[in-house]
Amino acid sequence: MSFNSSESVSPQSIKQNERDSDLVKLGQIIATRIKELGLKKKSVAEKVGISTDYLWVLQRGKNPATGKPSKPSLEVLEHLSQVLRLDIGQLVELAGYDTVLQSAVTMSPGAEEKGGSFYGNPTLRRLAEKLSSPNVAPKYKELIESQINSLLDWIDDLGAFSEGESNE
Repeated sequence: MSFNSSESVSPQSIKQNERDSDLVKLGQIIATRIKELGLKKKSVAEKVGISTDYLWVLQRGKNPATGKPSKPSLEVLEHLSQVLRLDIGQLVELAGYDTVLQSAVTMSPGAEEKGGSFYGNPTLRRLAEKLSSPNVAPKYKELIESQINSLLDWIDDLGAFSEGESNE
């Protein structure tokens, strides 16, 4: 294979290839876990709330009909993590959701004991999906993430979520 110096590879195409590779890795983890647990794909799909065809696409990381990557929603990732007993943080990361959001959203305080998680909150789920969209310009993502971090710092400064503090 020869390299033509007139052809350049953009940073965006390199990032896209990495994301595509991560989606394939995500699919392999899903497929392996289904086998490890001895589950039927139809049963997994029903419990997750997706079709068996879509589960098949997720296991491959891309839609074979279009050749395009298949990125599951945060809601689908949450259900997959519950059904397959996988780490939601790893699934979110491999699906390509932003790292600021990963750390902020993998599990809200006390959610585990209540049987829920961040992803049950439609507003926060929508925010995460919007920020991970390739249609959002990087400068706007940075601005939004900066605002979110400022809000979180403000909440910390208020002490509004101090342990043992009552709402009285």
